[in-house]
Amino acid sequence: MNEEFHCRVLQTMEQLSLISDIKESAHRDHLTGLHNRRYFYQYAEKLLKGKNQKNTLALLDIDFFKNINDTFGHEGGDQALKQVGSLIRSTFSNFTVARVGGEEFAIILPEIELERGREYFEAFRKKMASYDFSISDKSIKITTSIGLADFQDTSLTQAMRVADKALYQAKSQGRNCVV
Repeated sequence: MNEEFHCRVLQTMEQLSLISDIKESAHRDHLTGLHNRRYFYQYAEKLLKGKNQKNTLALLDIDFFKNINDTFGHEGGDQALKQVGSLIRSTFSNFTVARVGGEEFAIILPEIELERGREYFEAFRKKMASYDFSISDKSIKITTSIGLADFQDTSLTQAMRVADKALYQAKSQGRNCVV
């Protein structure tokens, strides 16, 4: 009887661990280890509910990512995504960061107004531009274009549209800038 109880407890613990792993993988991007788009949207919606605070939303896009893929292959592109994701994660470790598309990342800075957020992202842009990324044993420079949006009394969908438009402007202005 005691042995049977012990076995059932172990079995239940293993199942709970498996469930936890499945939940975690449902919210993570398998390549970068960052949160995924789904988690990001859920988090942002919770952040908005019932709070009247200013937040900064940023969309970051790796400049000329297609060239990285063309030069180093998809494995090199994956290496670039992992390294950029790691740099973003370490720089914005106190904030929610997600990979929301191919070479696109999103970050919310809660309770940080747009102009202060711009300072954070301008510093990050410079840091990334000066960083030596190692792709297929070659050192390369990678830059990012960043679009920002004020995120307070608006829907996430609207804030994402504004940030996406700003990102497009950054790309139109020659890339490697914050708009």
